Amino acid sequence: MISSLGWSLKVPTSDDGTFHLLEPQSACGKKPEYLAPEMFRNEAFDGYAVDLWAAGVILYLMLFGDAMMFAAPIPEDPRFQEICVAGHLKAVVEKFYALNPDPDPVSDEAIDLLQNMLQADPANRLTLMQVKNHAWLKTLQMKL
Repeated sequence: MISSLGWSLKVPTSDDGTFHLLEPQSACGKKPEYLAPEMFRNEAFDGYAVDLWAAGVILYLMLFGDAMMFAAPIPEDPRFQEICVAGHLKAVVEKFYALNPDPDPVSDEAIDLLQNMLQADPANRLTLMQVKNHAWLKTLQMKL
């Protein structure tokens, strides 16, 4: 499956095109790691920022599987704190590779992209344009 439309919502806008935060939504039945921290806390949220969070989780799972994944975006989850709050994804990956040698490790550019998509603070997450212009995606585009 490429996408799930279970959380599809229209981002509210004003007549002048200004985007607004969406009202909190129920998280019933959803996998917690896919929910951005602000959604998990049942706060108003930026629909674009939560989409980038979910895309970051999907990319993470594509590159690493569920190894090193946090269980939920909550302060009590030490892996969430280490990766998404403290910004130490590279150190987590290095520890993982030390214990599980991988013949084809994930590049530093991919790790940088993930780190910036999985920011606990939505104001610090990359925008879609920033993701599209990231060095790792540019490198992939050149290879195609």
